[in-house]
Amino acid sequence: KNYEPSNCRWVTKTTQARNTVKLRSTNTSGFRGVSKTAVGTWRARIKVKPDEVLIGVFDTAIEAALAYDNYILLHQLEHTRNFS
Repeated sequence: KNYEPSNCRWVTKTTQARNTVKLRSTNTSGFRGVSKTAVGTWRARIKVKPDEVLIGVFDTAIEAALAYDNYILLHQLEHTRNFS
């Protein structure tokens, strides 16, 4: 939508940094919060200040990305999701 005062809100720098579309250039999974383990499975984890939470280990990157998104929704976090 348009950038107007009626549809904007003030957030912290931390929230703003999480609210990005681009992935880091070092991301190899193609998904936010998902990385490959040494044994070939996929791990989903998320940083919830000050801790890093292991969400789980999955067979595919898509399953891990969905688990990441579900964790955000379940805990009502302001992190950017992989799928809308």
